[in-house]
Amino acid sequence: MMTVRSLWGEIAAVQNVRTPKAILSEQAQALSDATKHVLVGRIATETVSNTVMHYLLVEAPFLNRYKIQILRFEHNIFRIYPVKLVDLINKDGVDPPRLLVRECIDENELEKALQETLQSPKVHQVISSLLIQSNDYGKFDTNLHDATDDKFYDRSQDPA
Repeated sequence: MMTVRSLWGEIAAVQNVRTPKAILSEQAQALSDATKHVLVGRIATETVSNTVMHYLLVEAPFLNRYKIQILRFEHNIFRIYPVKLVDLINKDGVDPPRLLVRECIDENELEKALQETLQSPKVHQVISSLLIQSNDYGKFDTNLHDATDDKFYDRSQDPA
């Protein structure tokens, strides 16, 4: 049996870096946990040419699985940073309004920009509105169909 000689040279060890997708996934889970899964954070990823885009969506399972895109991260497929955070809820003050875009050179800048976006009044208004409507749905039918796992969900068992 012949041994194959590698022409690749030494391939550098992978650094321990939290990727933008990992950071976004953590926040999607945090939203789901904070709302007791009345709202569910979701991540959708697509690649266009050499650009990777990760979307943070909020799904309201009790509102016919309504989904809204909150923001997206964009970065080159060959580099994790810099990352563009594109805020899909808040707009700048220019007429006509444009999406807010922040370029983050590292994980710390990305987390700071993400926190500012997620804690913005407009994002909180969206979350509050979806929570109110989702909770309102449960007041009128205690044996709800849980859209998240296709089984009946008894809201009367939820803690107050």
